[in-house]
Amino acid sequence: MAYFRQRGDKWSFTEDVGKDPVTNERKQITRSGFKSREEAKEACDLEEAQYKSGNAEFEPNKITIETFFKMLLDTYTKQNLALTT
Repeated sequence: MAYFRQRGDKWSFTEDVGKDPVTNERKQITRSGFKSREEAKEACDLEEAQYKSGNAEFEPNKITIETFFKMLLDTYTKQNLALTT
């Protein structure tokens, strides 16, 4: 689902692409600076195709240090260290 809006003489789009599995927050792709709505729509379609094919590039997530350390503990520490460590 995407929406388009005009800011001054430029167009932008924001597209919802799911939820982050760690934070359960909504993931969105936002791009701006297009000369027309049609140009923004073409770019949106291209971004959607890249996302569906697994080639999408997202900006880094803004997560808290607490969430980062919990992810580190779950993904690395528990798998690579002995219980007596």
